[in-house]
Amino acid sequence: MSESKSSRFSLEVSIEYIMQWLALTLIINLGLFTIVHFLLNPYDLGWPNPERYSKIIWVGFTLVGFTVFALTYIFISAPRYWVDTDSIEIRSVYRSKKSKIVEFEKIVDMKIRKTPILSNIFNFGTIVFYNKTEDGKKKVVARFLGVKYPNEVYLEILENLDIEEEKKIEDLLL
Repeated sequence: MSESKSSRFSLEVSIEYIMQWLALTLIINLGLFTIVHFLLNPYDLGWPNPERYSKIIWVGFTLVGFTVFALTYIFISAPRYWVDTDSIEIRSVYRSKKSKIVEFEKIVDMKIRKTPILSNIFNFGTIVFYNKTEDGKKKVVARFLGVKYPNEVYLEILENLDIEEEKKIEDLLL
């Protein structure tokens, strides 16, 4: 009896990875709001109507903070990844005609990158694919941002690549 495997599967960015970046964006925005509050205290500026100017400044900063927060969510949650037997494809959800296909023959190395604490707790990571340039240097060809269970995905993709498997599996287990 032959073992049947899925030749094509889909991946997307994990919710935990998105929440990590949204929390970081929120902390940065709150820090900027605090700095602006103490630097631009309207009572120290001596404006004719400090209440009106203060409200205009805070509305502007609120809009900027909300826009940065929303853009962070959109750009991080936008890609979807398709892994086939001979290539990987990165598609954008918001711009449906934008996609990037990388053949496995062009990939010479891949690594898993994790954030120090949260990646281990919630089991997500970024898989980075490298290519060789004419100079002989490694160049990043594609990234799978914040995928769930990166070790299992890594091993699944490794089966299709022509990289020294024993070395890569040892690196993964260490």
